[in-house]
Amino acid sequence: MRRPDILVIGGGSAGATLAGQLARDTTLQILLVESGGRPMPVVHELPILAGVLSAGNTTVWRDETEPEAGLGGRRLSWPRGRVLGGSSAINGVVWMRGRPSDYDRWQADGAQGWDWASVAPVFDALDGPEGAVGTLLHPASNPLYRAFLAAAREAGHPISQDFNLPPFEGVGRYALNVRNGRRVTSARAFLARPPANLMILTGANVAGLILEGRRVSGARIKYRGRTEDVFAGQTVLSAGAINSPRLLMVSGIGPANVLESAGIPVRAELPGVGQNLQDHICGRISHACPEPVSLRNLTRADRALAAGIEAMVLGRGEASVSPFGAGMLLRASPDAVEPDVQGFMIPGLSDYRLWLPGFGGEGPGHGFTASVYQLRPESRGSIAVRSADPDAPPIIRANYFSDPRDRDVLRLGMEQMALILGQPAMARYLGPRLSKTDPSDRDGFEAALGREAGTAFHPVGTCRIGRADDAMAVVTPDLRVRGLEGLRIADASVMPRITSGNTNAPSMMIGLRGARFITGSGPQAS
Repeated sequence: MRRPDILVIGGGSAGATLAGQLARDTTLQILLVESGGRPMPVVHELPILAGVLSAGNTTVWRDETEPEAGLGGRRLSWPRGRVLGGSSAINGVVWMRGRPSDYDRWQADGAQGWDWASVAPVFDALDGPEGAVGTLLHPASNPLYRAFLAAAREAGHPISQDFNLPPFEGVGRYALNVRNGRRVTSARAFLARPPANLMILTGANVAGLILEGRRVSGARIKYRGRTEDVFAGQTVLSAGAINSPRLLMVSGIGPANVLESAGIPVRAELPGVGQNLQDHICGRISHACPEPVSLRNLTRADRALAAGIEAMVLGRGEASVSPFGAGMLLRASPDAVEPDVQGFMIPGLSDYRLWLPGFGGEGPGHGFTASVYQLRPESRGSIAVRSADPDAPPIIRANYFSDPRDRDVLRLGMEQMALILGQPAMARYLGPRLSKTDPSDRDGFEAALGREAGTAFHPVGTCRIGRADDAMAVVTPDLRVRGLEGLRIADASVMPRITSGNTNAPSMMIGLRGARFITGSGPQAS
């Protein structure tokens, strides 16, 4: 295999963006290595399949947490995209930049040059009028969306025209990374027509990094039954908040105590690797719906087929957008100075499945789900490795609700959602409550939430950016791994704090900015 100038490990939200942007410099030879395969036509294009894709198939990593004390000892499945495009190929296609204050806090935490003024132009390059991604506002045409928005007005909440624009709060429709009825993944945006200087290797697993003293000179790659050492001028880890720290640790880079307990020789001690794990945890309120207006109508196989054809051919209809159409960014805590909870109205139930009249298997009736999560959790978890085996599943400790403030804010947010659902505009659609988590039940709330809460699929922070004097920082502000040469990290793991919303857009921003750091191009390459 020809020696590339830059080896990119991971073709997900950040990695595909980074590799595609790097390849615009035709003087560079780029090798992108992705464990998964190519996206499947239709399956990874139809936005309505958001949520279904993460339920289980060959294009998903199937890791799970350790038993979570804050969830009554439950383990949570943490699916992530194992396909070119990564989780941008299986997620809810909700496009949220986050709040300006998120990035100003990053800078205050030591991520110099990652303030809002610095990252906003990078977002513009992604989702602006000439951007590689492009976005649209969900039409929110389902009657349940319209009733929810009307109920929010009745409850006194302001209507947001776009959550990505000031004041970045209120109740409204979500922006989606969808174009012509099809999902826009990082791969579709940046790798659709790869130039000759970009080689993409799918179905290739990285067994570890190659270290020569303090320099990372490449990676050991398993491909089609063979293991080969691939050397490169620079290596960029873009394997995500779970696999980037895992690959560092199996290579001997990380906290000494974790490496020693796993039987891995310490090559470079970095105590912050795998620490600072953050995720959004969801509470859900679901109700039966007396009116036959939910997405159950699309679960009938013949109707699903017709809707899929309409979306793929004409770029319109219910299958051309995701189920995450409307929601809220609100201040739930009495002392909140900015929104601290996010919510979604989903016009369906999580256990819908395809059926056909006369063949049984109709599943539950009409209903809807309102989900809520705290935007800026205080709880912190960790990622660790079990052994030197690169294929062994990681040890994921999310530590949900280890800081009790997170549960308190979530309960207040669910109360806000329940108040909206109780307004007159929702009355004709509000059937019996199906979920057990009742935010008004102070005594039973904690136990019920522990049984029903789930991940929002937003893990971040496990290789965070920080100052030179911060012992727990893993990368410098220009994404170089501290104490090593030839290695950078560019993905959600470098976030010092989780952003106020869905994390795909910030991850792609990090990938684009990482490419600019490497090439030294553009005003953002500081």
